[in-house]
Amino acid sequence: ELLDSVPTNSEYSALRFSNLLNCFDRENSIFRPLRSDPNLPGKINKMVLTEPKTGFPPMFRVDVVSSSIFVREEIKIALEQNGVTGCKFDEIETTQHE
Repeated sequence: ELLDSVPTNSEYSALRFSNLLNCFDRENSIFRPLRSDPNLPGKINKMVLTEPKTGFPPMFRVDVVSSSIFVREEIKIALEQNGVTGCKFDEIETTQHE
């Protein structure tokens, strides 16, 4: 319950992703393993993602780099066309799920 005396601003929304995709392609990505856990990538120089059989959702996060939000091209274009700033877009290579 929100207090009526506290002003609210409904011009903003928060994004919350309920799950993280396990689609990091270790074979085709170039990365240095994390020193504290060699099973995880540390510095990633080239990221490649394996596309799920059902395709990527419009927006998602990946388990090994959960601080980044990944978007498909149509979302990137929509953000740019609507003047959303503060985003840095990097192209990501993908491989097909076998």
